[in-house]
Amino acid sequence: MVCLCDVTIILPTYNRADLVARCIESVLSQSYTNWELIIADDASTDNTSAIVETYTGDPRIRYHRNKTNQGLPRNRNITIALSRGDLIFFIEDDLTMEPDCLEILVDTYNELKKEKKVGGIAPRLIGEYMGIAGPLNSVVEARRKRLQTACDLDRRTGIVIRNFGIDSDDIEDIITIHACSLYPRDVLNEVGGFAEKYKGTYIHEDNDLNFRIKNNGYNFYFQPKAITYHNVGDTGGCRLSSMSWTHYYTFRNHCIFIARIFGARCLYMIPSYTFWIILCMIRYIFIKVRNEVFR
Repeated sequence: MVCLCDVTIILPTYNRADLVARCIESVLSQSYTNWELIIADDASTDNTSAIVETYTGDPRIRYHRNKTNQGLPRNRNITIALSRGDLIFFIEDDLTMEPDCLEILVDTYNELKKEKKVGGIAPRLIGEYMGIAGPLNSVVEARRKRLQTACDLDRRTGIVIRNFGIDSDDIEDIITIHACSLYPRDVLNEVGGFAEKYKGTYIHEDNDLNFRIKNNGYNFYFQPKAITYHNVGDTGGCRLSSMSWTHYYTFRNHCIFIARIFGARCLYMIPSYTFWIILCMIRYIFIKVRNEVFR
């Protein structure tokens, strides 16, 4: 099948010199070749620039470096403004792709848009990082393993349960997509890009974007035949090293997400989310104490 759309691949990076080359090589290996890659360096302090510049001899690759660290949502918005493609494919510096990933996504978009308002398409994501800290992650992970679909929404707490590593033969119409997905550029511009209120761990800036797109009447799809791998980095990226700050920003950002997206329902959703966190913490402490006692 002939792919008709130009694609801008956006690769935000920060202090991931040890990972970014593998990601770029993965882009270069794609069977679909009608793309440009914009590497958006958010003022890295390691040797990221030296590594990236070895690839800029390819005219499809552009390197943009912010003078100061802007944070992930702002960095993505800056790069969207620099893009030239009809479609935007967001990737991350700890991501790699199967060689046919982009081609499958673009072909899927071309087929779906004939009858659907396509807001975005998510590839299968193997080795998914939950993006939720400590004891909360363990509870969400247990629910994820029971999920028989790519994602689901807990309507009491606003938590999105993700299972994008699920193996399936069918394209699925889903409520939201993950951070490394394909979007029509016009749709991103229509909703004003990413909200820049999300700080610290930057949890929920992608869900915020997606729910605003959803509220404009667009649909999201999961294409499991397009395969990506999340090779989670230990350092760099947008996650904070302090666990206490990570917990704080996880709570803060989720409350902002609920208030922005669900309106008046936040009056019961935020208390429900807070109560759920307290229960998770009690459960976590109980298990830790029990393990110490019976060690």
